[in-house]
Amino acid sequence: GCLPVAMAELADKKRAFIVTDTFLYENGYTKPLTDKLDEMGIAVGECASLEVAQGVGYGRGTCC
Repeated sequence: GCLPVAMAELADKKRAFIVTDTFLYENGYTKPLTDKLDEMGIAVGECASLEVAQGVGYGRGTCC
């Protein structure tokens, strides 16, 4: 996939913010990504309070 390319593009960054839904977060799907960002010395913020809108393909939630 494109994840290695995306991670290489973040090499000179200091912070990252991940927005995802509760299911992915609670089931550990974001952990490999946050672990890699931690290894790279990038501070990570996460928002996992999104709910997927049925049949729409995007979510709604409160990350702020």
